[in-house]
Amino acid sequence: YKDARAIEHIYPLIRTEKQVTKVFEDIEEEPGIILYTVVDQNLARGIDERCAAMGLPCVSVLEPVLAVFQSYLGTPAGRRVG
Repeated sequence: YKDARAIEHIYPLIRTEKQVTKVFEDIEEEPGIILYTVVDQNLARGIDERCAAMGLPCVSVLEPVLAVFQSYLGTPAGRRVG
C-alpha cells in the first residue's frame, strides 16, 4: 500500500456498550477500516452491525484464532475476558 498512510486509533479495554458508543462517535469523525479484538459476542455483533450500517469494513481479529483452538481442542472457547 505504497501510497496509503495509516492513521492508527487504539481503544484499549473496551468492554461495555457505552464504551463502544464512544468509540463509534470518534469513528464517525474519522471513518476507516476497523480491526477489533472484543471477546464478548454481543459487543462484537454490535460492532459488526454498526460498521455495516456505516458502510465500513471491519474484522474481528480474534475469531479465526478462537476457531482454530475450538477445532483443535474439540471444545468451545470460554469467552472470558482477561
